[in-house]
Amino acid sequence: MKRLFTIISVILCSISLSGQILSESRTSAEYEKDGDAAHREYLFDKAISLYHKALENTTDSLQQSILQNKLLNSENGVNMLQYIVRPVVLNTKNLPIEDFYLYIGDLEERGWIPIPNPFIKSSLVHPFYNAIYLTADSQRIIFSAPDQSGSWTIYTSSRIGDQKWSAPEILSEATTSSGDEIFPMLSPDGNTLFFASNGFAGMGGYDLFVSKWDSESGEWGIPENLGFPYSSTGNDFICHNLSDGTRTLLFSDRNCNVGEVTAFVLETITTPVKSPITPNESPKEIASLAVAENFKQDNPSNHENHIITDSTLVETYNNYSVLVTKIKQLKGEYRDKVEKLAESRATYERANESDKEFIKTEIIEVLEKEAIALKRELDQHSREMKRLEMEFLSKGVIPRDILTSQEDEIIEETAISKYKFTKKELGEIPYIEVENPKPQFDYSFKVLKEGQFALDNTLPDGLVYQIQIAVLAKKAKVKELKGLSPVFVRKLSSGKYLHTVGVFYTHSEALSNLNTVRKRGFSSAFIVAYNNGEAISVKKAKALEAKQKEGKGYSVVLSGYSEGLPATIMTIIRESCDKDISRVSSNGEVVYIVAPFEKKSEADALLKRLNDLGVTGAEIGNL
Repeated sequence: MKRLFTIISVILCSISLSGQILSESRTSAEYEKDGDAAHREYLFDKAISLYHKALENTTDSLQQSILQNKLLNSENGVNMLQYIVRPVVLNTKNLPIEDFYLYIGDLEERGWIPIPNPFIKSSLVHPFYNAIYLTADSQRIIFSAPDQSGSWTIYTSSRIGDQKWSAPEILSEATTSSGDEIFPMLSPDGNTLFFASNGFAGMGGYDLFVSKWDSESGEWGIPENLGFPYSSTGNDFICHNLSDGTRTLLFSDRNCNVGEVTAFVLETITTPVKSPITPNESPKEIASLAVAENFKQDNPSNHENHIITDSTLVETYNNYSVLVTKIKQLKGEYRDKVEKLAESRATYERANESDKEFIKTEIIEVLEKEAIALKRELDQHSREMKRLEMEFLSKGVIPRDILTSQEDEIIEETAISKYKFTKKELGEIPYIEVENPKPQFDYSFKVLKEGQFALDNTLPDGLVYQIQIAVLAKKAKVKELKGLSPVFVRKLSSGKYLHTVGVFYTHSEALSNLNTVRKRGFSSAFIVAYNNGEAISVKKAKALEAKQKEGKGYSVVLSGYSEGLPATIMTIIRESCDKDISRVSSNGEVVYIVAPFEKKSEADALLKRLNDLGVTGAEIGNL
């Protein structure tokens, strides 16, 4: 009996333990949900641990990919919290998400036009980006639009007439990711670009990035994340420095209800200084961008713990106080000068021709020089102030907690009250004619899964070879091309259709690809030749080719691109010349030939541009 009782007890205990184990087992989705919650609270280490557990509990490849991306965002968050900026928040306002951008005060009235429009004709709808900024006198526009993959990418277009604009082109390889880039905002001088992206490294959602124009290379620089707390775990859309030089607008959905965006008015930090986050600071609290206490009311209790007794720090404090006063004075002078410049420019637009020259001289020789000098002095003092702030921080003193004078408060209160959240009108879509993009077609010979017809059946000038594959009563269908590309089709006087493939600049090149064509099902294929579009015998073509090899023709040869010529290099070539690009496969090596150039100087010009932009494996060749 006693033994029976023991067995029953063991069984009951086992059942109990089993039930406990079952009750404690969790699904991948549950771990992921808790990881998301930790991530939103800026508890990135905890989120990383939970995402790893979620990965361990799922075999779904799609879910694994999503979790890996979330892990990456949390790891980025850990790195971004190591050194942070602490902007002073002057004011905030919640705005509707569908048109929050209309509250940017210093942009032109009716400057935003809705999507779709002549620049963006796509039917794709973005959940946040529904208008682009276009000023009436702008000579250049930068905007986001869907690319061929469906991602929203930054494009640019230039004015080429009163109502005509160039075909949009992707701004830069550097500013393009596999995700979406939206709300590109260009600085007045055109050298700094702010935008939001969910494709570059960030905390998740849309982060804010900045790219600088490099005049030496003629390229946009690699985008840099603005860092915490400008970028957050929410969606951060726009960072815009107001023209007064003292305030920055930041638009984010980090703290608001669904369907809203918060506009934060921040003090502009000319030269941001990042410092380590302290154990007493809360990332969540910093990310909330609450209005600074000294802009709400003066609370002496805030300063009790920061009484300065160290003689060195007292001197530093005195220098800091002098700098704060001087910087506020310079900010006011700079703001007044910018406003006067704006008034002068408006007067210039309204003036008659005889007065314009005088006003132009006043603007360029006086006001602009004075504004530049003020800005330089302001930047110099700001850098010194940041150095002193770092000295304070190293001693455990936070400079913004130092008591300010009543006069300073009045200055700041005036600065806050001057910014009004006034909604501008959305502009109507103007009549604009945008050029159709030039077709980008790769005319190099290749074998694809599905064959392609040449976009333009016109042969390039000079001597070229092709491989004739068929003469048919009607044009072949795509499936009949057996993967060959590009296939040219020309109607003969007999009414039949001649089908040839490839554009080869040497007989050797055509010969090396002949068997490839024959093995695709065109056993009777043979080489044909053309000179300036006219058919000639192969014998005559080879004789002509031999003469050209004596130095009567040149090419630019690119090697080392067996996987295919990158789109960036293709773009450079297309922008530099109208020559054809052919792919040559000989002795197991793949090279690309840009030809023909009659003058060596023309080939040299292309080679120089390729070299200047860092392209390797390019050299001049003879035809």
